[in-house]
Amino acid sequence: MYQETDRPQIHYSPSAGFMNDPNGLFVDDDGLFHLYFQYNPNQTVAGNQHWGHATSKDGYAWDNHPIALAPEKAGEGIFSGSIVVDRNNTSGFFGDDVKPGDRVIAIYTLNTEDNQTQDIAYSKDGGYTFTKYERNPVIDLKTTQFRDPKVFWDEQNSHWVMAVAHPQSYEVGFYTSSDLKSWQETSRFSGGLWGYQFECPGLVQIPIVGGPRNGEKMWTLLVSINPGAPLGGSVQQYFFGDFSNGKFTANDTAVRFADFGKDFYAAQTYFNAPQGQAIIQGWASNWQYTQVAPTARGDSGWRSAQSLPRTMTARWTQYNPMYNGYQLSMEPLPFGTLAGAELARPAKSNTTVQLKGDGAFDVRATFAVPADAKNAETARLRVKTRGGDFLDIGALVKPGDPATIYTDRRKAGVTFADTNSFFTDRASVAVMPLRRDPADAKSDQLIDLHVVVDRTLTEVFAQNGTVSASTLTYWDNNEVPSSLQVGLSSKDITLESLSVKPIASTWKHCASY
Repeated sequence: MYQETDRPQIHYSPSAGFMNDPNGLFVDDDGLFHLYFQYNPNQTVAGNQHWGHATSKDGYAWDNHPIALAPEKAGEGIFSGSIVVDRNNTSGFFGDDVKPGDRVIAIYTLNTEDNQTQDIAYSKDGGYTFTKYERNPVIDLKTTQFRDPKVFWDEQNSHWVMAVAHPQSYEVGFYTSSDLKSWQETSRFSGGLWGYQFECPGLVQIPIVGGPRNGEKMWTLLVSINPGAPLGGSVQQYFFGDFSNGKFTANDTAVRFADFGKDFYAAQTYFNAPQGQAIIQGWASNWQYTQVAPTARGDSGWRSAQSLPRTMTARWTQYNPMYNGYQLSMEPLPFGTLAGAELARPAKSNTTVQLKGDGAFDVRATFAVPADAKNAETARLRVKTRGGDFLDIGALVKPGDPATIYTDRRKAGVTFADTNSFFTDRASVAVMPLRRDPADAKSDQLIDLHVVVDRTLTEVFAQNGTVSASTLTYWDNNEVPSSLQVGLSSKDITLESLSVKPIASTWKHCASY
């Protein structure tokens, strides 16, 4: 189990069945990450929704636990939601014998054929077993389109705040409560790209890096869309703004996406993340093809993985030569001792690195183009199998134009792609090159690529993490990546640095309880 060639080795995936949205993310007082997730334990397609549960000491090596929340009647589903730690027992569910850090409450959507309500359940053992509140639901609007509550504690006003989707009116509703049982609506927000419907909202404060607000926090509203993404299917957008008096106000009307790849959706932040960090994790798939992914055949096998856990900041960024502003920046949590010794540190030229390990690799590359370059230049990282399939991650730098960061999976296993019209080949995003001397616009242009390759799932972070892309690749003939090729268009673009480290499989010591 967990050693299949198409299974990622450092991303969480279920042992069997179908998984989608991450739910109830929190970090307990012992520093243990708790990941709950939408889960169908009996089939490899969506339906019969439960909350699965896994825990990890570092966000990478996960242990499986029994199902945390299950429907009680036929036709019901435990849909997406969140978890909080009710340290001060505002809910009244806990006696003095329950440690403050073990006072865990899940807030979720109960889905039935004719209604969606917001319900709660409480745990006295730190989130392993739950008792559903006998007076559920806590919010009932008598509608089939009302779901995915994300709750946090508002320190300034000493109450709980819920962000929840009104999907097909394209609104995020905000509610407040003193006890997690009685809720009052305070406002609604609508904006950005609409698509077909809104899902899985979340409001969080993230650290600000650089610019006039360096060191402060930025209110950030996450909203998922499905279907209706520019590349098709599902996508997540975000808004920077202000939250006061129960109302979120966006700073501007811009549409910004959390990830320019096709396989990042319904991402949620961890409650009680350590050291003031904002840590986010998303579902690494897309509704256009997830239910036919070749990791399962019929009801045997498994489908879907979660993204790497990522830290979030609002980073001061140059959008174009005339505009600077804040942009969401994400980077994976450090791999620590999972990362092995360098596989190669080659010279500044085209080169090939043999990928030896368990199938997961941490790749960091920086490319430089002279400021006075006359021609368009390209730099490419090609992840290749022995059979010749390949995934390209690269950059195009044109004089006087923004650079383009791209992913191209059209040759990364053609069997699945040829049978699914929605498995979009390519994705790209425009960025401003970094400068060797940030204060000198005439200094060399730099492209920074951080790529995490994990068998069938690759995540790209570029330009200090201000753009990211999550990309699935279903390699032919059960192969895995075997080499990394660096390709440069001419001598005018140079490989400044390259680091390639194997990452050890985290499934070797996985426990199931």
